[in-house]
Amino acid sequence: MKKFVLILLAIMSSYVSYTQEIGSYTDPRDGKTYKTVKLGEHWWFAENLNYKTDDSWAFSDDENNANIYGRLYTFEAAQKACPSGWHLAKEVEWSSLSSLMDEKIIGGKLKAVEKWEKPNIGADNSTKFNALPSGYRTPDGQFVDLGKIAAFWSDTDDANGNTAWRIYLLYDNSGIMRGMDLKKHGFSVRCVKD
Repeated sequence: MKKFVLILLAIMSSYVSYTQEIGSYTDPRDGKTYKTVKLGEHWWFAENLNYKTDDSWAFSDDENNANIYGRLYTFEAAQKACPSGWHLAKEVEWSSLSSLMDEKIIGGKLKAVEKWEKPNIGADNSTKFNALPSGYRTPDGQFVDLGKIAAFWSDTDDANGNTAWRIYLLYDNSGIMRGMDLKKHGFSVRCVKD
């Protein structure tokens, strides 16, 4: 029994071994202030970027949604959207983030507890990453799945240049997932400090 408890404690401690510091950053381009969080070795925006660029949108073209969920960017716009000293999260940085814990539960640790549709499985936001279900914009201009999905661009595209990697969290899953999508989709952006 004692051996079992020691093993269990070792497993549990590995899931909370990430470094976490809280901060803020004010974007000099528009004066917006973002929460930031250091997870592992990287400083992340703890909010979705809300800097207006060409090929970026507020969900349903309602700026009130942008103030809550940030903007949705095409892949090309996402590449240039972060302020100086910050960059679009790289695939390797997303992998580093997801390696802080078991990929089957880290999504819940990244998700905010509010704004998500039920059941919002595993959500406790213990990382202070504050992932909100911002939905996304399809290439034909439809806004879908607000409340159900948080989809983020990574900086990595495929060899043919038509698609790029996205990272996503779902209301009915506690994991973190990856997939390829057309670059014309509108997804959220998380900036990482250079």
